Amino acid sequence: MPIKFLGDCYYAVSGIPTSHPLHSVCCIEFGLSIITHIRNVRAIKHLDINMRIGIHSGSLLGGIIGASKWQYDVWSIDVDIANRLEATGMPGRLHVSNTTLRLAQDFYVYENGTEKATLDPVLIKNNVRTFLIIGKSHSRHNYVLADKCVYDWLEYCDTSNTNNDR
Repeated sequence: MPIKFLGDCYYAVSGIPTSHPLHSVCCIEFGLSIITHIRNVRAIKHLDINMRIGIHSGSLLGGIIGASKWQYDVWSIDVDIANRLEATGMPGRLHVSNTTLRLAQDFYVYENGTEKATLDPVLIKNNVRTFLIIGKSHSRHNYVLADKCVYDWLEYCDTSNTNNDR
């Protein structure tokens, strides 16, 4: 579910309002898709653009804020951790927490996270280990489930856009 743009930062979540058993996989697939699209645009348009993506799984509080212009937002230490993963990540890479990686089971090949993350006070205080996603694992079962996450996401976006047009 897209939440908001904040400057050059885009917030999205998976698993709300309806829980999804593979929310971590859905988020990683969404991130990989974004990176692929940016890479394609960069090549076609000859633009120097890139994006860092941080993904963390946890709890949050969500609600509508604003007096004249309503906006849905989310808050929690877990949201802050996701933000720190993005900030300490690398352009063109997905930087994930140990919590997200554990929930994604064996869907992905990964390597240790950035050195910058090992120095981040929020990540240190919350004992967060980080990893960079290299790509999908070679299990056919994992490909099918990951592709279903992408399909579910696109279907949700189509439904959301249709509902907003009414």
